[in-house]
Amino acid sequence: MEVQSIVQCLLVFLICLAVSAICVTGKFAFAQLRREYLEELVRDGDTSLKPLLSLYDKPIVFLGTAQLGMALSGLIAGAAGFCGLYGLYGLLAPYIGHTWLIWLIEICAGIVLCFILWVFGELIPKSIGLQRPEKSLKALRRFIQPWSRPLMPFILFGNWLGRAILAGRGLDVTNEIDMAHSEDEIRMLVTASHKEGKIDQVESELIGNVFDFADRLAKEIMVPRQDIVCLYTEDTMSQHMQTIRQSRHTRYPLCEDDKDHVLGLVHIKDIMDLYIHKRSNLNLIKRPILMVPEIMPASKLLQLMRTRRTYLAMVVDEYGSTVGLIGLEDILEELVGTIQNEHTQEKEEIQPLPDGAYEFAGTVLLEDVEELLHIPVEDDVDTDTIGGYVFNALGHTPKVHDEVTIGMYRFTVLEMQRFRIVRLKAEPLPEREGAGNGEEGDAEADHEA
Repeated sequence: MEVQSIVQCLLVFLICLAVSAICVTGKFAFAQLRREYLEELVRDGDTSLKPLLSLYDKPIVFLGTAQLGMALSGLIAGAAGFCGLYGLYGLLAPYIGHTWLIWLIEICAGIVLCFILWVFGELIPKSIGLQRPEKSLKALRRFIQPWSRPLMPFILFGNWLGRAILAGRGLDVTNEIDMAHSEDEIRMLVTASHKEGKIDQVESELIGNVFDFADRLAKEIMVPRQDIVCLYTEDTMSQHMQTIRQSRHTRYPLCEDDKDHVLGLVHIKDIMDLYIHKRSNLNLIKRPILMVPEIMPASKLLQLMRTRRTYLAMVVDEYGSTVGLIGLEDILEELVGTIQNEHTQEKEEIQPLPDGAYEFAGTVLLEDVEELLHIPVEDDVDTDTIGGYVFNALGHTPKVHDEVTIGMYRFTVLEMQRFRIVRLKAEPLPEREGAGNGEEGDAEADHEA
C-alpha cells in the first residue's frame, strides 16, 4: 500500500512540476515581450505572432493566471511531496530500526524534491522564457489562456484585495508589463549591457549622450560671443574675403557696428557670387537668422532649427544682447562627439594624459568635469564652464601657470586669451596633499593673488 501511495504522490508531484514550469515560462516570456515589439514583428510579416497581441489587451488576466498556476502547483507539489515522504517513512520503518536514520533519509529526500522543483520548475523555465520569449509564448499560450476564465474571479478578487491593502501606503498593484524604467535605470542597463558585450562602446556613448543632451541649454553648447566670426556691413569685400580665408566657415552672421546688431545670415556661395560680379553690399544676400534665448533647451532648439531649416542661431540674453552662436554642428556634437574636418586643428576638449592627468578646454561644462573627476562644486556657483570656475577659484585675473587646488586635483592654467582661460590642466594630488579639499585650494589661490 505504501509503495502505491508513494508512486501516486510522485506522479502528482511531477504533474505539478510540469504545470509550474509551463506557468513560469509563460509568465516571464509574456513579461519579456512588449506589445509594440510584437506589433512591429507582425508588420514585418510574422503573422504567427498576431494571436499573441490579444493577450496584451488585458495583461493582468494572463499574468494572473500564470501566477495563480505557479502558486497552486507549488502548493500541491509541496503537499504531494509531504505525503510521499510520509509513505516513505511507513515503508522504511519495519526494515530500519533506528528512527534517526529514517528521519535523515526523509530530510535528504525532501531536499532533493525541493532542488528538483527549483531547478526544473523555476530556474530552467524562467531562463527559457527570458531568452526565447516569442517561441515560448506561442507554444504555451494554449495551455495557460483556457484557464483564465475559470480563474477570473480569483484574479479579480486578488487584485482588489491587493489594491485595498496597498492603498493605505500610497501604492498600487503593478506587474512586469506596467513597469517603466527611469533614466538612471536605463543608464545602468546600458552600462551592464556594454560590459556583457551586448552593445558596443559607440552605442553606449550615444545613448548616454542622448540623455545628457536632454538636459542641455543653449548657453551650455553655444560658441561664446568673443569667438563668433561675423561680417560687418561697413567692411569692404577684400576685408570680407580675408575674414573668410582665416575662419574657413560657410555661414556668417551679418552685423552692423557690433555683434549686438545682427541683421541676418550670409552664405559663402552668395558672397562668392557677389565677388564675381564685383559687388560688395552684403545686405543684398542676407537671409533671416534665428534668434533664441540662452535658456532654451537644446532639444527644443534642434527641433526649431529643423522646422525653420536653418543651420545657425544667435543666442541672446534677457536684455537682448548677443551672448553666443549655435550651429547645427554644435548640437550634433553633443550627440555624437567632436566632429573634425580637414581644416580642424583644434585639440580635444577633454584630453586624458598618461600620468592620470587631464587637459581641458576652458569651455568644457563644469558638470562634465565634476562627473569625470568627482570634484566638489558648490550648488550656487554662477558659472557653466570649468574655465569660469577656475577663474572664480583663483580670485584674480588668471595668468599662465597659475594653480588652484579643487578637491583631489591641482588645476593649472595653460593658455589664456585676454581675460579668458582657454586651456588648463588637472593633475591628481597625493592623498596627503589633497586631504585639505577645497580649503587648501582657496588658501593657495589667495596666496598667489
